[in-house]
Amino acid sequence: MSGSALRARAIPLLLAALGAAGWFAARHLDLYTDDGPGSGLLPRVALGFVVVLAVLVSLAPARGGAAETGKETPRAFAVYSIVAILFAIAVPFLGFVIPALIATGVIMRFAEDRSWLASLIYSFLLVATIVLSFGTALKVQFPAGPAEVALKSLGVL
Repeated sequence: MSGSALRARAIPLLLAALGAAGWFAARHLDLYTDDGPGSGLLPRVALGFVVVLAVLVSLAPARGGAAETGKETPRAFAVYSIVAILFAIAVPFLGFVIPALIATGVIMRFAEDRSWLASLIYSFLLVATIVLSFGTALKVQFPAGPAEVALKSLGVL
C-alpha cells in the first residue's frame, strides 16, 4: 500500500477514534429529560454519525484527485464558496429543505465531479437524514418554506 493510500485510510480512522473518544466523554450527559431531549443527545448522535462515516470512508477512500496529485482545486473552492453564500441567502426565503437539496446536488456534481445520478441520490439521502433525524426525531424547527409546509402536512416535521 502506498503512502498516500495509507494516509487516505489512516486519517478517517483517526477521526473515527477522536469521534469515539468524544462520544465516550459525553456519556455522562443526559439523553432525555422530563422536558425533552437532554444535553447529551445531539453530541452523541452527531459523534455517532462521524464515527460511522469515518469508518466507511476509510474502507473506501476517494479515488485519485487533488489530494493525491498535490494540485489545488480552485474550481471546487469557488463552487463551495458560491454555494455557501447562495445557501445563506436562500434559506430565509425558501426554508431549509429546497436550498439544501440544491446546494448538496451542485456541490457533488460540480465541485466533487460526481455523476448527476450520484449527486441527486446523495443530496436526497443527506437532506432526508437531516429532516428525519432533527425535524422528526428531535422536533427541531426548520425555517419555514414550501417543502417544510408540505412535510408538516404529511406529519414528517
